[in-house]
Order: sequence, then structure tokens, then C-alpha cells
Amino acid sequence: MYTFNEYVGEKTKSYLIHTARKIKHCGDYGKLFWNQDEKKVHWTAADGDGFDPRDEEPLTSLKEIERIFKQIPGVKEVEVGDEWSPKGDHWQKIDYK
Repeated sequence: MYTFNEYVGEKTKSYLIHTARKIKHCGDYGKLFWNQDEKKVHWTAADGDGFDPRDEEPLTSLKEIERIFKQIPGVKEVEVGDEWSPKGDHWQKIDYK
């Protein structure tokens, strides 16, 4: 049996995974991190990520990545890092693939 906080945390993670799978990125990086204490998402993007209308299959823009993660209940903040990932014990890498 889950406590309420455990249930909410697991539900949020399932939303994060579902959302991350929608993101089109260049294939490098594309790492997802979650800080349960701060209710913060970090998406690690590559230099080649971002929207370019000239692409045959445009990638998800960095602003769109921020927007879709912010729509998840319980997420207070979203940051997109350019080829860097957060450090610290409170960050959990989430495998979404």
C-alpha cells in the first residue's frame, strides 16, 4: 500500500515518462531528471536540439519542452540544460525509453 505522498510521486513520474516520450530530439542526450523535494524537472538537451522549420522532421522546441513539462500536476519548475545534467542527491534520473 502506498502512502499518499508515495502515490503522488509515482503518478508524477508516470506523467513525466509519458511526456518525455513525446519529445523529438536529435538523439544525443535527451535525459530526464526529477527532483521530488523541489518538484523540479530537468531535461538535458543537446546542441543539435530545438526547432528548425527547415528540418524535414522538426524537433521539439526547447520552449515547447518547458511548456509540456509545466503542464504536469505537481511540477513547479522546469529547466532545460544544454549538454549538462544536475548534480546532487535529490535528483533522480528517469529512464523513459
